[in-house]
Amino acid sequence: MQIQHDLQSAGGQPILISGIQNGYLVILVAYDDGTIQRELDSKYGADIILVRSALRPLE
Repeated sequence: MQIQHDLQSAGGQPILISGIQNGYLVILVAYDDGTIQRELDSKYGADIILVRSALRPLE
């Protein structure tokens, strides 16, 4: 997928893993508070890329 190739990093963070799953390009970054997801949604459209964060905030 061209988008997968174009994304060397997301929001300045390296992409740890990426792949196609259930019709989405799923990318795993170290941490996303929602900023990267919003940025990619505005650039590529909603429901194309799903950003997953490896780290979660402490509750």
